[in-house]
Amino acid sequence: MNTKLFYSIQEVSEYTQVPPYTIRYWERQHNLIHPEKDSRGRRRYSYADLELIKRIKELIYDKKYKAKGIKDKIKEGGKEENLETIKDTMNLVKKELESILEIVNR
Repeated sequence: MNTKLFYSIQEVSEYTQVPPYTIRYWERQHNLIHPEKDSRGRRRYSYADLELIKRIKELIYDKKYKAKGIKDKIKEGGKEENLETIKDTMNLVKKELESILEIVNR
């Protein structure tokens, strides 16, 4: 979906599976989404806005964040997820090393 410069609220809604009224609410509530407006006052969302809406949706619906925590989490930039990814990678490396050690000790 990264082929256009701007997307309508309907396109964003279809892509993110978030109703337009919810997207508008999040704009007002969290003050994180700032779409441009065309000469007629219609919202024009960038691809970055689209990804931000997906992130907010994930935080609210999947991770059960409250409104106050969303702004902090977005500004934090996903440091917690990076830490989880590093831990997962380290666990995989540990398992591989253990299996190599097992082979060597035979």
